[in-house]
Amino acid sequence: AFTSYKDGKPDIYLRDFVTEKTEKITSYPGLNLPGSWSRDSAKLLVTVSRDGNQEIYDMTVGTKLLQRLTREFSIDVSPVRSPDEKRIAFVSNRNGSPQIYVMDADGGNVRRLTLEGNYNTSPAWSPKGKMIAYEGSVNGQFQIFIIGEEGGVPQQLTFARGDHESPTWSPDGRYLAYSMRGNG
Repeated sequence: AFTSYKDGKPDIYLRDFVTEKTEKITSYPGLNLPGSWSRDSAKLLVTVSRDGNQEIYDMTVGTKLLQRLTREFSIDVSPVRSPDEKRIAFVSNRNGSPQIYVMDADGGNVRRLTLEGNYNTSPAWSPKGKMIAYEGSVNGQFQIFIIGEEGGVPQQLTFARGDHESPTWSPDGRYLAYSMRGNG
């Protein structure tokens, strides 16, 4: 799943690597961004702004049926499922700045996870679901952090100059990969 502007606006497409076919699955006005898949590949978390602002939906891919999960007049983006698929981590600015939040898979029990820092984004669940990695702004540059699934004190993992972004866990949960931009 990916977003493309090939028709002039950000729409979500699916690419089947077996059949080599690409299909547009959302074309709502405004933003259309894919999130994470369910384990059985039947559902895809998406962010669309069809109702006026960015909200998170769980899409049944076969029918394109959307189940709305967030209902805030704020930006709700970057949804990612926990490994057990019982919770979703996402980014929202509902308290003024982008922060990591966690909610139940049905959209209930929303709570703010990151309480430190003024710009936290790109959540990634660890394979066992006990930790969430994310990028947070420190002195105008993004660094990689981890925090427990229930919150607590975040641990900063990167300190070098430049932006450290888009963390992802190795399958065994021992390593984090991320992209780095800076120093030319």
